[in-house]
Amino acid sequence: MRDGINGRLVDFFDVDALAEQIATGLTMNADGADNATRTAARQTAVERYDVNTVTLPAYLDLLRSLL
Repeated sequence: MRDGINGRLVDFFDVDALAEQIATGLTMNADGADNATRTAARQTAVERYDVNTVTLPAYLDLLRSLL
């Protein structure tokens, strides 16, 4: 994930910054200002974690290698 490109990053232990980013993400974008980031985030998730094209085939390959 890259901050501002396909997501928003904050320090793991900075609870205030995390809450601020969540609140901002939930309240903004009536004008579509952050749609590019959301689109990129979804594309990243689909490319890396889609169950049908990525994770299930990888899991089945792992099981086959263990048999």
